[in-house]
Amino acid sequence: MQFAIAVPGEVSHLALSRDGSMLVFVAPEENSGLPMLYVQRLGSANPTPLPGTEDASYPFWSPDGANVAFFAHGKLQKIAVSGGTPQVLANVLAARGGSWGRRDVILYAPNAESAIWRVNPDGTGAAPVTQSVKAEQDQSNRWPVFLPDGRHFLYYRGGAPEVTGIYVGSLDAKPEEQNGEDVEVRDQRVGTPSEIGRVTGFAVRKDDQRNHHRGYNRIKIEPGVDRLANTGCALHYVA
Repeated sequence: MQFAIAVPGEVSHLALSRDGSMLVFVAPEENSGLPMLYVQRLGSANPTPLPGTEDASYPFWSPDGANVAFFAHGKLQKIAVSGGTPQVLANVLAARGGSWGRRDVILYAPNAESAIWRVNPDGTGAAPVTQSVKAEQDQSNRWPVFLPDGRHFLYYRGGAPEVTGIYVGSLDAKPEEQNGEDVEVRDQRVGTPSEIGRVTGFAVRKDDQRNHHRGYNRIKIEPGVDRLANTGCALHYVA
């Protein structure tokens, strides 16, 4: 099934809620022209703007769909879908994506050339979860995406050809272990440089008895959807 949603202007970033019932996107505000967040409930006629989210980028949902996290004015922030004042969670510079897991942990990339960090939804407990970027090999860890268990996550690791790709990390691993040799769970390269420019997804094979993710099947989602060359971000979302 395909359908279109009318939007108030050019959409730059978007995200679907976990249950697929709501879409949050960034579009220019009608009067000021500044990018801000809008929430579209699927089936509703018009999107609802979220005041206080001017200059927002890279929004992502809380697991329960009650809040949206986003980046603006050098801060990682969150705001209730029902409205209100955004709450600052962490400092960022040139953020490159975030993800809010079912264990109520937020992952985010605070800079274009940084490790992946974690923070609690109340702004406490900020700490790196991947190793600091090494200039001679790594250039960036970015675009974290939690897997359904809320413990493992995918992230893009950019740098030298031999390390560039999509990797699997774990909240249970120390930062120095994320780049280790344990390919069963930690730091398994599941995407290679030649595949980064194509829109694909990963179906996760799970061993239910051990609650471990045992492998990844790459599946084609939609042809003709490209990524932004300067950030590596593809404007698509799956729920």
